[in-house]
Amino acid sequence: GGGVAARTATDVLVTAGVSNWACYAIAASLAARRRRLELLHRPEDEERLLRFGVEIGLLDALRGTIDADVDAIPLASHVAMVELIGEAARRGLPGE
Repeated sequence: GGGVAARTATDVLVTAGVSNWACYAIAASLAARRRRLELLHRPEDEERLLRFGVEIGLLDALRGTIDADVDAIPLASHVAMVELIGEAARRGLPGE
């Protein structure tokens, strides 16, 4: 079916296929708004965190496997998305 299954009233609704990506985009927009790009989530941080999840036995929520994937999407895709979000934040600032 179509639509968004939001159950909580909100002033602004942010949707994403992967909730992590929405969180990273919100954080990036706040960092850009404050011109604090050092606060951006970095691709190397994403890779390090997801690999650490494997070390401590975290499960992929959709498959129930211990791997560096999130929501059955490979690690490399998440690292690339973090890079894209960061690039969008940097390009949105004058003089950057």
